[in-house]
Amino acid sequence: MEWEKTRALFRSDQDFDCVMKLSDIALNDVRWWKDSVMKSFQKIYTDQYDLVIFTDASLTGWGATCNGRNTRGFWTVEEKNTCVMSELIASDINVLELLAIKHALSSLVIDQNISILIRSDNTTAIAYVNNFGGCKSPSCHSVAKDIWEWCQPRNNWLHASYISSSNNYLADELSRKELDNSDFKLNVSIFRELVNKYGTPYIDLFASTNTTQLNNFYSWYPCPKSSGVDAFTFKWKKSFYAFPPFNLVGRVLRKIITDKTSGIVVVPFWETQPWFPLVKALSKGQFTIIKPKKFNLVCPYNSRRHPLWRKLSLVAARVSYAALQS
Repeated sequence: MEWEKTRALFRSDQDFDCVMKLSDIALNDVRWWKDSVMKSFQKIYTDQYDLVIFTDASLTGWGATCNGRNTRGFWTVEEKNTCVMSELIASDINVLELLAIKHALSSLVIDQNISILIRSDNTTAIAYVNNFGGCKSPSCHSVAKDIWEWCQPRNNWLHASYISSSNNYLADELSRKELDNSDFKLNVSIFRELVNKYGTPYIDLFASTNTTQLNNFYSWYPCPKSSGVDAFTFKWKKSFYAFPPFNLVGRVLRKIITDKTSGIVVVPFWETQPWFPLVKALSKGQFTIIKPKKFNLVCPYNSRRHPLWRKLSLVAARVSYAALQS
């Protein structure tokens, strides 16, 4: 509302007697206060916190650590487009630092009704968290609002405090990790063709927030919106989707047999590998060959191609433990 008042004053040549019309966004905020004002309160902060999370952001990604649990991620093309990465200005850096806090909370916090201390080396991000937003930067305010809207239904309370960059070295190191060469996803159009042929899976077993094909997914390390960490620690139910790192294909096939389950699997078309006969057995030899094309595998963080794209054929199949019994 403060932004809209400022813009309205500019249009009216600073005439406070003019009438302004509130946008739908402002009206929604007014309605929220109407419904919430009688039950809202500000928590009295103490020096006792249930969790302490260290966060940091760089031009390539974000990192966070809490009680020995680490998480990290890379900025997607869309997130990069919110900032002028080639000529980064101060406000853009602040947005990235706030996004790091947002992602860290959704990755590392499971409990509700707790107090959380955020340690960051960015004073602007700290101010936007502690003040529930601000009027100087709409982008920073938008992320800060997302953070508190995540906290509200969980009744989690945040306080942010400063930590020097030299003492925040672990989060800093995590935020500067290089891209994983295996962090690719199958082209969405190809995935949809597989779904039309083999049925809709309920979970993506090997993914991250930015590479998952489904809303429900397991990740290798804590990350936003993940249903769990390390797919091998869960019992696989029927109708999964698995596009595992190539070095894990044999382990994936053994897990399918152990859990007596079935699902869609995508693996390299490497007939000389010792696990390939098992792919044939589990699929009864009924599989789809995906021939090499430039954009079969997509990196969500940039436009880089898979290093093997010119000669990498893939095999997609619905595999089932039951196929071994028939």
